[in-house]
Amino acid sequence: PQTVTYEHTDSGNFAGRVCSITALGEYNAVTGGDQILFDLALIIQFPPGSTILIPSAILRKGNMPISVGETHLSFTQYFAGGL
Repeated sequence: PQTVTYEHTDSGNFAGRVCSITALGEYNAVTGGDQILFDLALIIQFPPGSTILIPSAILRKGNMPISVGETHLSFTQYFAGGL
């Protein structure tokens, strides 16, 4: 499996809280899997086991693809908006 997300926000999340994104799998973090925070103009090397806390409802984000034969999964936790 190769989890790849393109530039997006999570509009269903509660804007006043952060979400947690954890990278899982086996991939070379030097060549792929980076987290991209578009609004902050940051590309963050994100090896397996890394976790980041971001306000996903208001911050545009995505991640870089990995190489063929590698695996990349994301475990995401968030506060749902509108509850």
